[in-house]
Amino acid sequence: MKTKTLLILVLLSTFLLKAQDINPQITEFLGFYDNDNVSEMERVSEEIIKIAPDNYVGYAFVAYTSAVKNDLVTAEKYMKAARNLNPVDGASYGISSYIQFLKGNTSEAEKLMEFSFQIKGSDQALTATLDDINLIERISGKDMTALKEITKTADAKYNQSPAMMQQYYECFQYWSQGKLCDLSRVNSYFSGLQPTNNMVMAITDYYKAINYYGAQNWTEAKEAFYTYLNNPIVINTVDVAYSKAQSYYYLTEYNNSDLDYNGMLNSANKGLKALEEIEFPTNLKCQLLHKKVLALARLGKQDEELIIARQLLEDANKLEFLLMQAQANNTIGG
Repeated sequence: MKTKTLLILVLLSTFLLKAQDINPQITEFLGFYDNDNVSEMERVSEEIIKIAPDNYVGYAFVAYTSAVKNDLVTAEKYMKAARNLNPVDGASYGISSYIQFLKGNTSEAEKLMEFSFQIKGSDQALTATLDDINLIERISGKDMTALKEITKTADAKYNQSPAMMQQYYECFQYWSQGKLCDLSRVNSYFSGLQPTNNMVMAITDYYKAINYYGAQNWTEAKEAFYTYLNNPIVINTVDVAYSKAQSYYYLTEYNNSDLDYNGMLNSANKGLKALEEIEFPTNLKCQLLHKKVLALARLGKQDEELIIARQLLEDANKLEFLLMQAQANNTIGG
């Protein structure tokens, strides 16, 4: 039997999976995908979420398997989490397109599919997407012919995108070394596309900031975090909660270094507020709660410190996040 291609797996090679190693589970999922074993696909997807709650893959897998079963309420719930964790992503857009098409929102499905193919990194995206749609059609019994045609049209329309995305990703290497990278040609390409997805370029400040920080290019990283958070496109875009919250987490590090504990508390609170958009527990929420505990301790607000420490322990217990459990217990005295 010919092995089918799953869209999200084509795109995973583009980004490093930074969290826990979930490659064995992804391989297992693909085996069940090849054999149309939806119940096992769902089981493995939930396992991935448990192992790596801050990685969008498990949520995207649950969203897709739910769409296959035509359980669109569950599909939308998990897809919202996936988009928040990784908003500018071909698989996030693609699976969202499947869901909207099944809901009867053909125009929205078409726009999302165009967004998916605008950022395709290779010519494999067409085969992978059609394989996904064919599985939905086989299992759900829904006629997906129109979405297949939308997909083929989008693929043909954006044949320059792989070359542009190669330049886009090459900048990650420069940023990881603390170096500048010129994206003007890429920006010109994406700004000229219709429909226009402004987040493709807006999110580069976030990627730049993370990589600059890792390269210890502290000043430029801080500037990039603020540029990202203050960008009107980001402010007015839904489903970018995680990148906002993580940016605020890094800003708590700067606040702490500057002995600005009120600023640290404010940054932690803003990050936690952003994460309210994600209905699932995340490691990042625990980390932000811990920063809040530290800020409250420095400010001498012991009663509040204990309240937040107990909240941290509750969330850390859900995730079995041992380090944060220890930090919370150290504050509580357990």
